[in-house]
Amino acid sequence: MGKLCKLFKNKALKPKIAVVSTYKTNCGIAEYSNFLYNHLKNFEFKVFPPVEKTDRSNDLLQIEGRFWNKKESLENLACKILSSDCQIVHVQHENGIFDEKSFLSFIKKVRLHKPIVVTFHTLLASFQENVYPTSEEYINDCVNTLNKLNLIIIHTEIHRNILISKNICPEKIKIIPHGQYLARNHDKSELRKKLGIDNDTLVLGAHGFASEFKGYTELIEAIPEIQKKIKNKKILLFCLACSNNSSNDTITTKLEYSDFMKEKVNKMGLNSKIKIIENFLTQDEIQEYLQACDILFALYKKNVGDMPDTNMTCATCQSGAIRSLIAAKRPIIASDSSFIKDLEECSYTLANPLDSKTISCAVKEVLKEKTTKALLKDVEKKIKRTNWDKISQIHSEWYNQVISEFSQPKNDSNSNSEDCYVIDETKKDLLNKKGFSCFGKNKVYADGIVFELDSNTDFGTFEEVFIRKIYNTKLIEKSNNKFIFIDVGANIGCTSLLFANLKNVTDVYSFEPFLPTIKQCRRNIVDLNSNLSSKIKIFDFGWSNKNKTITAPYCKNFSNSASTESQSAHRYSNCLKFYNEPVYNEKVKLKNPIRILNKIFFESILKKRKICLKIDCEGAESEFLPLLDEHRLLKKVSYLFLEWHNINDLEKIENLLHKNNFNFSNKFSENKNTGEILALNGKKK
Repeated sequence: MGKLCKLFKNKALKPKIAVVSTYKTNCGIAEYSNFLYNHLKNFEFKVFPPVEKTDRSNDLLQIEGRFWNKKESLENLACKILSSDCQIVHVQHENGIFDEKSFLSFIKKVRLHKPIVVTFHTLLASFQENVYPTSEEYINDCVNTLNKLNLIIIHTEIHRNILISKNICPEKIKIIPHGQYLARNHDKSELRKKLGIDNDTLVLGAHGFASEFKGYTELIEAIPEIQKKIKNKKILLFCLACSNNSSNDTITTKLEYSDFMKEKVNKMGLNSKIKIIENFLTQDEIQEYLQACDILFALYKKNVGDMPDTNMTCATCQSGAIRSLIAAKRPIIASDSSFIKDLEECSYTLANPLDSKTISCAVKEVLKEKTTKALLKDVEKKIKRTNWDKISQIHSEWYNQVISEFSQPKNDSNSNSEDCYVIDETKKDLLNKKGFSCFGKNKVYADGIVFELDSNTDFGTFEEVFIRKIYNTKLIEKSNNKFIFIDVGANIGCTSLLFANLKNVTDVYSFEPFLPTIKQCRRNIVDLNSNLSSKIKIFDFGWSNKNKTITAPYCKNFSNSASTESQSAHRYSNCLKFYNEPVYNEKVKLKNPIRILNKIFFESILKKRKICLKIDCEGAESEFLPLLDEHRLLKKVSYLFLEWHNINDLEKIENLLHKNNFNFSNKFSENKNTGEILALNGKKK
């Protein structure tokens, strides 16, 4: 990889990317591609439109019309790409652009010779259940083909969960948010003067191709109700609703939906209050309308599958038009639709189904200065996190990694596969009964999280956390507070991921001292759950009152019982000999955690977070709790999950909890020599 990276740094040798996408035409995918590739300065691009309309496929073409022609084979396109000098292929996929079978054949042909990345703006039509009935054999072929891709990019957690549920390899999937367009800020008064609007008028706006599921009908019907609520102002609604020639909407069997909208506005006598803009606008033109508005709307239906006779479901991705609304930096009223899920964090969200009264009440609330200020603050945060500069940088890093990995010599050895742990049928049956699914030999999909289990002990750890549910997450979920979770004895990452998956847990700090276990913990968190890994910081050392390195017994098949506490480690070693298990000594780093903990606790105060602490460290807890008490940190913990391992230490542990004002319950194990404590700080309920 080193030599390859040096070549890439040489500006004369930029990596070349074959882009399969609509381009420079009236299409959301073309616009997405245009923004992405204009922001990627360290690569050269050759755009290959997925239709056979031109031989000049290596130019950035100005092509008239949309490419929604699915009849033409991609065979010739694959040949052109393979004969090019491009080092990687990136397909911008949308169901309206590609014939599915031809697309799968294209992947099979190209992947043998060049690395291939696909961004799924919509998932394969065959993955949309109850809409596209297909045979199991065909679905298996789809899955096998997609698993041969070098990288799959999607925009949302919803899509990731759907793909994994279809047995797509989680390591292949990366969530990269839709890039955010940055607009020039216009003066609202000047825009209104240009558009002939009084400054006293309440101006509303919505944007996107004219389509029934986008809530235009409900918005139009709400205007009279809004006028009743806002009595002292004129109202003007701009619907930037380009005519959509490919509409499948149920309501417009004879009319284009934009025509239907105009007819409805006329019948309701609202021509002076509603202006429907049908022509396709440039981003600058769109912004002139949107930034002239006081409030913007994105009232998409729950999902299009709720509407009969349509061929779209919640698997359809977010609308690119939403980025224009965000760019305008105006308060947004949105619905709780799966299409615009990422608007939740920066909009005033309404529950579906929508009605005039609900919409009008929302308008009145959003006009309050406090509400508007809060919404605009969240909009600014959204823009900062997802602007095209940041999103293109993420793409750049993945392009380089994919090219580098593809250039490495292929290792066909299967020696490791023989040692791979396999989840047996009995365990699979248990998982299925509990609503979890298995794929591959040793991977489990649970509650949106993927785990690789490497032994029966790993399965036991997973069973404790997800089936027996020994950690009561309801305490956290029902709280109105936000939390920092500290996981001492993270093992393979089950508990860290369980808590990271909770919406009101913002940060997770995971501590695990045994390096073989840490390796698998990182794989589960970083490789298999990249959507959550940004929340989690992993530390490869155990807690102690002194910094030191020790030697401790370790066994892969009993890794969850490995201990750094001398007496527990001795018992563990003797137990393994009884089971005739292979034992070896592992060097383990121990550190005094107080410096790091002080930073974490200080952060919790600044950010107004509660602390949730879990300790499961096979006997070493008797050393940790006095250390936390000594530095006055234990009393700052709101919730404590503690597994204790020696009955002789229990009284000391309970005394410390009483001293620090905890209310707690103690659940003993069958042998009465270990147990689990759930403790709540009395002052911090």
